[in-house]
Amino acid sequence: MPLTLDRHAGWPPQVIRLFVSSTFADLDAEREVLVKDVFPRFRRLCEERGVAFSDVDLRWGIPPWRIAEGELVRTCLAEIDRCRPFFLALLAKRYGTATTVPPSTLKDHPWLAAHVSSSITEIEIRHGALNNPGEAEYAIFYLREDEPEPGARRLREEIVAEPRLAHRVRRFKSPQELRDIVYQSLEAILDEIYPRAPADNRESEERLHAAFARSRSQRRLGRGAELRLLESKLAAGVRKIVVSGAPGMGKSTLLAAWLRRHLRRNPGARVVFHFAGASPFSTHVPSMLRRVITELMFQCDVSGPIPEIPTAADLASWLQSAAVRRPVTILLDGIDTLDVPDNQSALHWLPDEIPEGIRLLISLTMGSQLAELARRGWETFELSPLRSAVVAKVVRRLHRSYGKEMEHEHVERIVATPATATPRFLEMLLEELRVTGDPARLEQILINCLAAPDAAELFRVLLLRCEKDSHPGLVRKAMGALWVSRQGISEHDLMRLVGTGVDPIPAALWSPFFLAVEHALWYRRGRLMLGSAEHREAVRREYVASSQDEFEHRHRFVWFISNHGDHGLNVRELVWQLELLRDWANLAAVLGRASTFESIWRSEPWEVRRIWARLERETSLRAVRVYGPALADPGLFGSVECIWYLSALLSDLGSTTAALALRSWLVGHYHHVGDKANEIVSLGHVAFLQRRLGRLDEALQTLNNAEELCDQSGDEARLMEIVVNRASVQMDLGDADSALATYRDLERRFPLPSVSPTALRAFHNGIGLAHMARGDLDAALQAFEEAARLGHDAGDLAVVQAAVGNLATVHLTKGSFDETLHLLAEQERICRRIGHQEGLVGALGNRGLVLLKQGRLSEAVAAHTEELAIAQSIRFTYGQKQGLGHLAQALLAAGAAGAAADRYEELAKLNASLGDLAGRRWGHHNATAALQRYGLKLRATGDHEGARDAFRRMLANAIDLGEEPAIDSARMRLVEELQETATTAFALGRHREALDQFREQEELSRARGDEPMQQAALRNQATMARAWGEACYDQGDLRTKLAIAREHERIFRALADDGMAEASLRNVGILLEHLLADFSESENFPAALAAASEARDIYRRLGDASRERRIAEGELWVLSSQACAQLEDGDFSAARELSEKAVTLAVTLKDDAQIRGASANLRAVLRRFEEDCRSREDWEAALECVESSLPLHDALNDAQGRAAAESRIVELRRRMESKEVDHAAP
Repeated sequence: MPLTLDRHAGWPPQVIRLFVSSTFADLDAEREVLVKDVFPRFRRLCEERGVAFSDVDLRWGIPPWRIAEGELVRTCLAEIDRCRPFFLALLAKRYGTATTVPPSTLKDHPWLAAHVSSSITEIEIRHGALNNPGEAEYAIFYLREDEPEPGARRLREEIVAEPRLAHRVRRFKSPQELRDIVYQSLEAILDEIYPRAPADNRESEERLHAAFARSRSQRRLGRGAELRLLESKLAAGVRKIVVSGAPGMGKSTLLAAWLRRHLRRNPGARVVFHFAGASPFSTHVPSMLRRVITELMFQCDVSGPIPEIPTAADLASWLQSAAVRRPVTILLDGIDTLDVPDNQSALHWLPDEIPEGIRLLISLTMGSQLAELARRGWETFELSPLRSAVVAKVVRRLHRSYGKEMEHEHVERIVATPATATPRFLEMLLEELRVTGDPARLEQILINCLAAPDAAELFRVLLLRCEKDSHPGLVRKAMGALWVSRQGISEHDLMRLVGTGVDPIPAALWSPFFLAVEHALWYRRGRLMLGSAEHREAVRREYVASSQDEFEHRHRFVWFISNHGDHGLNVRELVWQLELLRDWANLAAVLGRASTFESIWRSEPWEVRRIWARLERETSLRAVRVYGPALADPGLFGSVECIWYLSALLSDLGSTTAALALRSWLVGHYHHVGDKANEIVSLGHVAFLQRRLGRLDEALQTLNNAEELCDQSGDEARLMEIVVNRASVQMDLGDADSALATYRDLERRFPLPSVSPTALRAFHNGIGLAHMARGDLDAALQAFEEAARLGHDAGDLAVVQAAVGNLATVHLTKGSFDETLHLLAEQERICRRIGHQEGLVGALGNRGLVLLKQGRLSEAVAAHTEELAIAQSIRFTYGQKQGLGHLAQALLAAGAAGAAADRYEELAKLNASLGDLAGRRWGHHNATAALQRYGLKLRATGDHEGARDAFRRMLANAIDLGEEPAIDSARMRLVEELQETATTAFALGRHREALDQFREQEELSRARGDEPMQQAALRNQATMARAWGEACYDQGDLRTKLAIAREHERIFRALADDGMAEASLRNVGILLEHLLADFSESENFPAALAAASEARDIYRRLGDASRERRIAEGELWVLSSQACAQLEDGDFSAARELSEKAVTLAVTLKDDAQIRGASANLRAVLRRFEEDCRSREDWEAALECVESSLPLHDALNDAQGRAAAESRIVELRRRMESKEVDHAAP
């Protein structure tokens, strides 16, 4: 079938909107059976086929007086137009009440002049079917067997008399009978439009992109000249064009218009078109590339395996293959919106060179990618703002097409507004003028709209207008849901979400809002989405302005889709939303369900991998634990396909043992059911996993078993793959002779001309590697040259670059450096041409190694720097590891030992993250050696501080390495350097710094067991501390003096000088006394208490009872003072706690006066506390305060106070008893 955008034209794609018309008073039971039985069942049937169903019944759920009569007519007619051609009418006895048609509606629908006294039901039926039966293809009528009123009889007769409608008239007697015949009719319509046989993924994607292009091509606001210019450029042979412009300038519209016209004029043209945003994963680069490659396969008769994650090299190869068969145009819209990881180039997927026979037409907004495309030779086609004359022409033409005329001064005001030069702004403005319908409001609308500076703000203005006219909360909830959704939401579900969550909001309240914003929405697989970035920005500004707003909308959305829908799209939406909410536990639980996992993996396996990789990276959740039930009993977890997918996931996540267990189960299952083909494939997977685990002998045996099965079943295609893999395992085992024998045996069993080109190229590369491993370099050269020749013949440049790279390796082994560099330059050229980034990484790495051998150090560093940068940009882990090691080696040779150490440390960290313990140790080992070399170099130049820091890093790496000799060497180097830097710091008067460094030297010496150096370091610390103290003592800084005294005490303890240690400790106590006095004076009570506590402890250790008592008395004063302060602040609990501590301390001092004073203070605190509890009617707490005061009255010999307290106790207990009675009363 010729490619065309009209192939799926008609109603919005994969949507059925059914308008229901009936009289209001006499069909309640029938409407109820439709809304609560028929429509929900039919909606489920539609969902099974990926179709969204919505019913529009403006009589249901709302009394007629809730809507202005004139507004109801306008809304009904607009909804019928929107639902066309789907229309359902119920007629019974009543004709209905005559309605009023407002003048503005008469102007838009002149035919109503003949029906100004007709009922709303007749008006609906005429507009939906009778006025134009040819457009009522799916209008259906149900007549209840009643004796109708005259008006109803006339309407019935007119329907039956129309031959194009008569065959769709059914009669019924009861709601139950109606239920069955309506469902049958709707099912027949669904079968006709969307048959049960589902479209394949390719056709489904084609529908979405065609629908997107069709919707955009119908706009074309003022871009006729640009369209003609674009066509002329393509006709002139320009093969690479990028259409650019600011947002809203009409890039997608222009490309869609070109596409539609080109396909109409050239029915047999080969065009691959892809619009970012047209389908759920259209912005996912691998999905886009897979779709482009798939279309090339179908349209250009190209064959071959499609990679799951294609690269620029894969795309280049397919373009080359397609170009030799027939010309093809590729259109890619919105490439600046593609999802590109932060560490990858935005254009990493696009080959540098495009072969003859291929035309590429892409679009993006203005940005840095334009400069890169210009560098690659792309011609830029920039869309500028619309000219004033064009704006005026568009305004008059479109307004006239609505049957209206606009005054000249209004047109001039629109043209004079700068924002209207943007097509999207102009489109929104004209749509708002169209739906308003009331000329009297035109002036105010223009004032409001033309004040908006851009399209986003204009749509925000329109939303605020909708809020005033709509049901409270409707606009916010609906727009918030559309903004947070990834794949959109069906209209029916959106109505339920803004309704009760279960029942939808009545259509009469919904329709006016939806008709006002419909131009800003578009359908994708029957789901509504915001139509552009400007619409999304407007909603964000008004309803999702904060993270809390976003959380609220997402949380409501997740609640809805979790409780009201379990079909595939809802499941995928739920997973995406849970990830954004960072609800990791629920996300893992959802993915852990077999049905969910299998559903998502079938269509987006890369998404499942990405999410699980993130979960394992950022949380403690592990897939191997979440899928524990599958590992325990795979047969009970899900389908066989589900186990297949799960084993692939676990393998990708590095859970190799678990993946191997599932693959082994699959082997047993396929053997049991006699499915030899899948058993062979599974055996190949098992061998791969065994090989990864290093179980090479087992892998070899597994491949032997697979080979035997291939022989039995005659599966030659898989047999060759199995045998090649067996040779690879033999190479891993170091048995190149056996590998070579395997290849020779393969050559005997399969005449090479009969083998597929792909397998043949792999064969020659493999045999070349076997020869090279055996040292037979000439034979290896011959094999690699043959592989290169075959690649050239097939146009497979990816194979050519690999073969050329292998040839370079052979020549490097032979010592032919010049020939090696020549071949590597050729490999590099090919890789850059086709975008083969991994091959380019290998070529640069090998070139750097050759340059290093030749002593061309700066060139080697440059090559390895680029090698590493590219590997990092494409997340090529092996290339990153190689690149880091290569660059470190080159830097070290170039004398940049510090930079080399940085790279080695980075390599160790990378290997650790990958679980490569040997690689981690290798990185730390080389970093240790480089840092020692770097430190010694710095020492030789007199940079002792730099050397000290280098040796510190050397020690850290040695410790990570866990090798005692390396650790001891690093400590020794650091001890030596600390002697130098500490002595220098002392000479410069930086005594504290010198002290810290001698302390570090002491600790290192102790770790090395170097007693003399440890003692020397301690003596040096004593000298530094003394000098520090002399320098600081006269400055009056008590804290500094205290720090010095503590250092003295520590040092002399370590030197076993007890006398000096005791003296230093006494100095600490004295300084704490001074601090206690200062803190008390400044009312810093917490600090004062801490000082007092430490000082008392020191004097107790020194046996100085008098000083200890003096400190305790000061502490007692602080406790009382702080309690008073807390009491004034109203913190009665804290005041009580402090007062109780004061009493305890006074008792310890055995001082009656102190005891009486502290007890009196505590009693006063308790009295205030009691009063506070009474004010809060907390009688129980008040009672506890009074009871606690009794011992205090006794200690103070206050009999009168005790009697008063006892009286209050009795009174409080009565209050508590009364409260209990009140609570027990009914």
